[in-house]
Amino acid sequence: MPLCTRCEQRSDRYGHRYNLGELKNTRCEFCHVVYRGLVSVLSSTGADERFDTSFPPFSPRKDSHFEVSVMFHHAITSFWCSWGTTCPWGLLPTHRDITPIDSEGEGEGSFQTALQWIDDCTTHHRCGGVAPLPTLPTRVVDTGLLGGPIRVVDGAPRMGRYVCLSHCWGQEQPLMTTSQTLQSHTTEIGWDSIPATFQGAIRIARKLGVQYIRIDSFYVTIAGASSRDSKGGLGLNRPRQVGTTLTGTTSSGKPYSIRVQYSILPYSRIDDKTPKEGIQHRITPTTSIRDDFGGVLGVFPLLTRGWVFQERLLSPRFLLFGKDELLWDCKESITCECGQRPPDLPYNQVSVKREDDKFLSHKWRKIVEFYCSLNLTYPHDKLPALSGLAKQMKERKPNATYLAGLWSDSLDLDLLWIPYGPDDQRTDDYIAPTWSWAQSDRKIIYPSVWRADEEQPAVKTLNVYFELVQAACSSSYSDPTGQVTEGILALKSSLSVISVHKSLDPEYAAEFRCGDTPFFLCAERDVDLIRNNWRHPFSEQPRRAFLDHADTYYSFLDKKNLYSCRLTRVEVMEHSLYILVLDAREVIQVEFSLLLESVDEGSNIFKRIGLLADGRVISGHRGDADSWSKEPSCFESGTDPVIVSIV
Repeated sequence: MPLCTRCEQRSDRYGHRYNLGELKNTRCEFCHVVYRGLVSVLSSTGADERFDTSFPPFSPRKDSHFEVSVMFHHAITSFWCSWGTTCPWGLLPTHRDITPIDSEGEGEGSFQTALQWIDDCTTHHRCGGVAPLPTLPTRVVDTGLLGGPIRVVDGAPRMGRYVCLSHCWGQEQPLMTTSQTLQSHTTEIGWDSIPATFQGAIRIARKLGVQYIRIDSFYVTIAGASSRDSKGGLGLNRPRQVGTTLTGTTSSGKPYSIRVQYSILPYSRIDDKTPKEGIQHRITPTTSIRDDFGGVLGVFPLLTRGWVFQERLLSPRFLLFGKDELLWDCKESITCECGQRPPDLPYNQVSVKREDDKFLSHKWRKIVEFYCSLNLTYPHDKLPALSGLAKQMKERKPNATYLAGLWSDSLDLDLLWIPYGPDDQRTDDYIAPTWSWAQSDRKIIYPSVWRADEEQPAVKTLNVYFELVQAACSSSYSDPTGQVTEGILALKSSLSVISVHKSLDPEYAAEFRCGDTPFFLCAERDVDLIRNNWRHPFSEQPRRAFLDHADTYYSFLDKKNLYSCRLTRVEVMEHSLYILVLDAREVIQVEFSLLLESVDEGSNIFKRIGLLADGRVISGHRGDADSWSKEPSCFESGTDPVIVSIV
């Protein structure tokens, strides 16, 4: 059976659509194999010949994935040649098969893949070699690799190789090392008393030939650490992949062995006709952290936890057990077990590029923006769960002071965080000063990182209108990067009186006035669009107000103690809009001021309640380069510079 013109010449660069009936009756050898594969994996729900399928375009890359979407089933069916074989038509890549690791820590296919990743990293990468031996943490668990008992090793520093278990803690810890159990746990911990998650981790550590494992929840009480995250656990019970293997011989006598496997599309509608056992190993690229982490939420839910984020970035190598497959993340590579498409996580070790100290402040804001989209069970863990990364950043910024998630040498942009999203987890407990993003339980965005795929900021500072007088935070612990008990930020800048009124425009709930100049409250839907287009919220109304807590504007109506503190003017470069042959690259300049509420009028002490922004399109489509001279900023009419203390 010959190939069709499309397959033989690889002439289709844009993809093609067939229904199953057309594939069934095709005279093309390769298309018929695709039909056999589709029918085999969709047989449980019926493969109607009227169902449309969409073929991908042919790629010049030999390792490019070949995925056929089945429209009616909302599924993607992947085709690749089994490991050790090649495609006789030269149309399919070769990938390693996936075999599950069960609760016993078994699964040779996946385990061998993990060993290959580790060997490749230690041999070829700069992530840290196998020597010298590192110093063990103060307390680790001996896995019994050398035949001894499983026990807590506690005491003097020693050298040895170890792995760390990164997992989500449960609300109740069935096994903890306290002052009462320390002596018995340093002697031996009975296997039956160890939770299943820890048993699986210990088994895998043994198979890796590692004697020690770090499990924080074993000894959190002794360490006096902050309460860790909860809910969930390490996913070792992974179901087998739903798929099939097609074997046969081509018309020219060449054998083939082709794996066929489907995955349900993320965010798709699931109905009775959709196969229920499909895997979800596809991780779609994204530049928005709000899109369910690029489709990773249902596949690797552990990655949505706040504590795990810094554990992943601080570890030289990170091996994650997901629902359907393994994921590998080190400083130089990131890949998933199927090998067809490396996951495009919104933030990974490759993107950190630790050897590059350029744009450090920008990279920190990227970290913060992504971190604030993750989940924490306890609000007071907001700063401790990022303290490890803060310490690492401090080593690279020795002259800067860490201020509850901000840095003293980049306050002109660090203060410009804008919260959005649900505000239903607010706590009355003190978490951080009001000028810190850590005091908000909402997601945040920064104008300097709205294009998350860029290594350098999309914003540059034009003018800074404040002088830093004092900045300090206090902590009940000796760690300045951990939980804080109080903080103060004293700036020398001009103040303007702000009043709040119900808006006469039905499109806006309220307006904040600086003199006679109105700043319209930015609706949640507008904030949500900022990441894609900073011009959007300023296109209809050039002046906007952003509140730190949603739906609190009504509490400020008719108050006489609101002020703005002038901060900075920045320039934001928008996407290029190509019109004919002209590059209509739009430039937006935005002047920001802190929106403050007076706490003590007599001593100029305030708390932050939001931001005010005056945005102008300076060049490009509908731009006006003379905007600031025609209509100066209303903040210019504020008081002479005074010292403003914000707590």
